[in-house]
Amino acid sequence: MAAMIALHRRLGTWSRRVDLFITLTDFYSQIMRVTDLIPGNSMRKKPQFMANPPDPAHFSTRPIKALYVGRISMEKGVSTLLEAWRQWGADAPRLHIVGDGPDLDKLKSTYADVNVHWHGKLPADQTLEVIRSAQLLIIPSICFEGFPMVVREALACAVPILASNIGPMEEFVLPAFGELFKPGDSAQLLDKARRLLREATPRLLEMSQQARIEFDAKYTADINYERLMSIYQEAISIHKHKRLRCG
Repeated sequence: MAAMIALHRRLGTWSRRVDLFITLTDFYSQIMRVTDLIPGNSMRKKPQFMANPPDPAHFSTRPIKALYVGRISMEKGVSTLLEAWRQWGADAPRLHIVGDGPDLDKLKSTYADVNVHWHGKLPADQTLEVIRSAQLLIIPSICFEGFPMVVREALACAVPILASNIGPMEEFVLPAFGELFKPGDSAQLLDKARRLLREATPRLLEMSQQARIEFDAKYTADINYERLMSIYQEAISIHKHKRLRCG
């Protein structure tokens, strides 16, 4: 990999042979600028999208209070989430976890005293149904994420998000429908989750409504298509100008 990067840096491949690059977030655009591998003015942001989104379930009918969906491994911070639930104690709502990974058995054993429903790995359609049934999605990652697909799915299902403030998270988990906590800080996670999941609080209902509004504004197939075609047209125009300059 290092040899490939060195070769193409020397050849100028990314500056001479590519007209535009697409990145999922401004965060990763900034990382690429720091590396100086790609010209800063050649990056365009286009996030994930979701075709045929489901209709959200009515908030008051959702049986799952808190949900994690993803790989069960160290970098995902699942132990931080489980530790928060252990600190919450006996009155904590049942935590639902969907996914599989190398740390699954270890975490199930270590946190056997915590009120958790381990769903295991589910097919995509079943996972989406579980998300539709949730009142709060928790993303406790302790390492950088790209653009987690579960974010667009949660927004489509009108599910508020509580996520660790790391990498690009603050770009797509906005205050209108989400909150952030310090990565790896189970106490802060607990404080925010407990406050959001209190009985009779209108905050989550408002956040749920705003989540779907955000999805419709940014992450539908039609909006993504318009953005992609705009980038293509710009790339075509840039390429034509390059050819003219080169004769």
